[in-house]
Amino acid sequence: MSTVFFCITALSFATASTIEDAPPKTDTLLDIGILGLGTLGYWGAHAIPMKIDNTRSAPTGLDSWVSPQWHPEWEQPSDFLGTPFANYGFNLPVLTTASVAIWGLQTQDSLTTAMPVAQAIAITGVLTEVGKRLVARPRPYTSIAFEETYPEVYHSDYMIDLRADNDTFKSFPSGHTSNAAATYFTSAILIANQYDNPTITAMSYGLATVLTGLTGYSRVRYGKHHISDTLIGATLGAGVGWGIAKWHLNRQF
Repeated sequence: MSTVFFCITALSFATASTIEDAPPKTDTLLDIGILGLGTLGYWGAHAIPMKIDNTRSAPTGLDSWVSPQWHPEWEQPSDFLGTPFANYGFNLPVLTTASVAIWGLQTQDSLTTAMPVAQAIAITGVLTEVGKRLVARPRPYTSIAFEETYPEVYHSDYMIDLRADNDTFKSFPSGHTSNAAATYFTSAILIANQYDNPTITAMSYGLATVLTGLTGYSRVRYGKHHISDTLIGATLGAGVGWGIAKWHLNRQF
């Protein structure tokens, strides 16, 4: 989150001045303020206390359609698709944000075209973290069905330590999926609006849907989320992305 904030802030100030080195425009300062508040809000949300009522996951309805999953090989693909940065480097959300900035420089002479994407990521991050802490839903690997399906994994030292961490109770909504949806759908809306071409619009939204869907699938397949976690996460991220993108496209200063 902070990585995206600092990158876009630097780009904003670098491109906001005219040849006469005028100070940044009011709208640029507002954008940076919104992005900064979103980033600070994300970290502030971590101070919300969690009330854990259930330590075991009990999937029902749609979530019960999928048998317990545990495939750690899906961790890195899900991180690449749904988090800006991991311990092995930058991932697709940051690369997408940077690509939108470069595209904006080529089409609109401004790197700050990526600002809506960064803001959508920041605001989605806040809402997602607040939701996780208020709901405190156990992850799928805490269920009785998981213990019966993967007894050796469930009783391993790694899993015992994992279940002792508060992150075990932050299943809902999926942060990876909400972040992916915010990134890819905001980018799709901006690109579709620029060209007003049905083919480009279909391709933009189609790619955003596929990347978000793959992110959600990878989180379920990994064993970290229920289906409903990813569906709500995708809806949240796409909704924030749509709102932020439309506000930028329609606002006047």
